[in-house]
Amino acid sequence: MCIPYILLLVGYLIWSGWVTIIANIMIVIFSTVGIYTSLNIKFKNLTN
Repeated sequence: MCIPYILLLVGYLIWSGWVTIIANIMIVIFSTVGIYTSLNIKFKNLTN
């Protein structure tokens, strides 16, 4: 009776871990892209 609950808990932890990892990667990518675009805009303004 206890084993399926443990398996479910382990599966949930793995799934939530993957979701957290994916979310962190997405945040890093979006922040990097945002910084890159803002720097490009600043450089374009300086050159003009």
